[in-house]
Amino acid sequence: MNLRIFLFYLLLINNYSFAQKIKTFTSLDEVIATPEQVQILNLSRQHLTEIPQLVLELPNLRELDLSSNLITKLPDSIGKLKQLTKLNLAGNQLTKIPESIKELQVLADLNLKFNTFDTFPIAICQLSNLKRLNLSRNNLKTIPNLIGKLAALEWIDMSFNQLITTSNGFGLLKNLNYINLKMNSIEKIPNTFIGLTNIKTIDLSYNQITQITVAIPRMKSLEKIELNDNKISEFYYKLGDMTNLKWINISNNPLDKIIKKIKFPKDCAVIKTDLY
Repeated sequence: MNLRIFLFYLLLINNYSFAQKIKTFTSLDEVIATPEQVQILNLSRQHLTEIPQLVLELPNLRELDLSSNLITKLPDSIGKLKQLTKLNLAGNQLTKIPESIKELQVLADLNLKFNTFDTFPIAICQLSNLKRLNLSRNNLKTIPNLIGKLAALEWIDMSFNQLITTSNGFGLLKNLNYINLKMNSIEKIPNTFIGLTNIKTIDLSYNQITQITVAIPRMKSLEKIELNDNKISEFYYKLGDMTNLKWINISNNPLDKIIKKIKFPKDCAVIKTDLY
């Protein structure tokens, strides 16, 4: 066997063995016994009303799941978990995020789904390595332009909120490939979306959008877009140059009179049931 190939497989085996040894801790009793060994901690569904102090002292913690609890506030000391790469706080009662979260500079995945945020937690815009952000099913009404500071962001879900507009900051997110804004009250797709040069999937279904402008055709990397159940009656006709587009759903829109004029890409699946 070629030496290079042998070394490659040896490295894979070593990495696999290492991964197998990482234990997921599921109770504080386990944590107390060997706190320095805790890298992955799952305390979901524990009826917690706050983060236990012991958790905030874990020096090697990389993944923390506190979902489906009763937590109403994060302590400033959350910033001490500097090794944290994944934080799941879905299904709690949070309304704010402390400024100290900016200390979590290796955090890549943040789940804040199913909380009670009325305003976008600005503090998270300082997480320069954040790649995944879930803020779905809150009560958000606006998205700040500061979201454009999340330069590493690749995936965002803000579905099921109360958004009327999006944000010009989206246009700065060059690494973004997935956006879910389903089930809001958005009325317009901003031209700044043109800046999304790596976008693959957009879900804007169940909003209040009335027209499709030049912003969509200029997103050349786009592969899938959901526009169903809006109020679209005006449509930029020339979509034929979007050679990467494989799926577009325009069902349940008032497009019946102009649908024949729209030029879709040759190999694109067009879902257009119940046009009126």
